[in-house]
Amino acid sequence: MPGSKASAHPDLTGETDPPVPSDEVRQYFLDNPGDDTDGVTDMAALRAQTREVGLRVRGDLEPIGAVSDVVIRGVKARTYRPTNLSRPDVCFLWIHGGGWMHGDLDVYEEVSRAFANELGCEVVAIDYGLSPEHPFPFALDEVWSVLGWAVDTFAQVALAGDSSGATIAAAACIRARDAGIPIAAQLLIYPVLDSSDTTEFKQSFRTRYSPFLGQADFGESTHQRIKWIWDVYVPDPELRESPLATPMRAESLRGLAPAVIVTAEHDILRGEAEAYADRLRSDGVPIQLLGFPGQIHGFLQMRGVLSEARTALSSVVAAVSSHLTPEPARTAEASPAQTKES
Repeated sequence: MPGSKASAHPDLTGETDPPVPSDEVRQYFLDNPGDDTDGVTDMAALRAQTREVGLRVRGDLEPIGAVSDVVIRGVKARTYRPTNLSRPDVCFLWIHGGGWMHGDLDVYEEVSRAFANELGCEVVAIDYGLSPEHPFPFALDEVWSVLGWAVDTFAQVALAGDSSGATIAAAACIRARDAGIPIAAQLLIYPVLDSSDTTEFKQSFRTRYSPFLGQADFGESTHQRIKWIWDVYVPDPELRESPLATPMRAESLRGLAPAVIVTAEHDILRGEAEAYADRLRSDGVPIQLLGFPGQIHGFLQMRGVLSEARTALSSVVAAVSSHLTPEPARTAEASPAQTKES
């Protein structure tokens, strides 16, 4: 398990020093200035561009015991079974990110394989329907169907996702708690948890991160992008008040599954992730907050270009494994995550 104590990231509010990305992040953006998609709103073009970038940065695929495309209770999915299936009674449900509007199982193939191999359990990656064709709550309902199958099939089920996928994972955990369905752990990787675009953290990000990574308007364009993504996923603002759309709106988080939350220092979503972790802690939910200095949103899937993406995943696996049984004996290279545990 990661270390039990470490300093949290400093709040953005009031900081005047320029934000400093890791050397690998800086070099990547210098070498690939055309990878930015913030100005792309045509859905077909956006999906094509993000897929091309995602396949290019995911890295070489790890060998794995078996990969199968399946349909589970009417929902498309892909299963990953490691050669060393040390946790045969555990299912790790993976929900990919992409602003609820892009991303696919191929882009996240390497991440899914890595989780399966390092956790020693079956990973089920869910190919949920994307917006705008399928706005909220379609994706959540599809995940819920697969979750029902997993609970009926395995002794332990963990829910996990990154970015918008983490939103769905968090919402499914809330729904599961209310339905009395036990979830072993929830893993939320740089999650989207608050539909509000006027939080102090997001407003500060707009100015402090302009410029950043060679983009003069990085902060403002990122802020506008988040607003647009919410408009596409949940067009009706009133529906965003539901905790199943915006987990931060939940009246109480008490009784939720133990949580592991991952943040990247230079991410507009870091503030809400840290705030959600604080709420979980206050409501008595076991929580490990893993923060990665110098990193950006989406870094964990960039295993082909960022070395810390690989070591970070090992740290994440160690945290999640503390909630699963049996825990296989393995050693992993420690990643320089800043960790809070309670």
